[in-house]
Amino acid sequence: GELCYADRTFARLSLENIPTRVHRAITRVTILNKATTQLLIDRLSLPVPYLSLFETAAGLLWTQAVTMVRTRDTGTASLQIEADPPKQAKGAKPVGEPRLHPEQNMVVRAFEVLFR
Repeated sequence: GELCYADRTFARLSLENIPTRVHRAITRVTILNKATTQLLIDRLSLPVPYLSLFETAAGLLWTQAVTMVRTRDTGTASLQIEADPPKQAKGAKPVGEPRLHPEQNMVVRAFEVLFR
């Protein structure tokens, strides 16, 4: 097993709707569902030990952008981690390296899903 931290999220579609919290990092997540079934996400597992931490001049914390691609009707997805933070994190400077380094073609158990 793997140790995970769980917290409620109120995922937002717009950056303006994210409340400012100095102790939390923002991660842009893109989910591509290429499977044959609809994907209804109940929980999302974001592998944060693989992410670097960045800070903007305004003091906001960011990680790199993450893309999860689901190609089969399972709860797994291939994971793509960008090299830098997203463009929305203007001028962000690195403040922390990832604790683990991702493999080239990583597949993670990303979703606890309910299929419809």
